[in-house]
Amino acid sequence: MSGKIVIADPDGTETDGGDYWKRGRATGDYRHTRFSLAFADGGVLRLIDPRRLGRVRLDPPLEDLGPDAATISEAQFAAAIERR
Repeated sequence: MSGKIVIADPDGTETDGGDYWKRGRATGDYRHTRFSLAFADGGVLRLIDPRRLGRVRLDPPLEDLGPDAATISEAQFAAAIERR
């Protein structure tokens, strides 16, 4: 994964979604925002991705998504990751 999700509260306080990317972005630096979703309360969710490898799909076909993590068995999970 190259980007990260950042959630900003209405007051500008950020929750940074991931600590693997420690360099290259200061709080409030949104230069590499690829997707932004503003909420009614003034908060914002952003996908920040300087390498442009991430993507967002709104309302994707559910049959294209993988199984729900809450419903998959250990054997099904093992079988799924063996294929990669």
